[in-house]
Amino acid sequence: MCGATMALEPGGSLVLVDLHPTFRTVATLDPPVVDSHYGGGAPQRETETGT
Repeated sequence: MCGATMALEPGGSLVLVDLHPTFRTVATLDPPVVDSHYGGGAPQRETETGT
């Protein structure tokens, strides 16, 4: 059995979320405002631990 199968209760749901870096360019949704460029410029580096 895989880990997810052992962790879920019968009938439970597994939800995976994958965020693309473009989500960081949006400052607000109402009204929609993009306050950062995507691509170009210096490379962006992230150092995060965990998931």
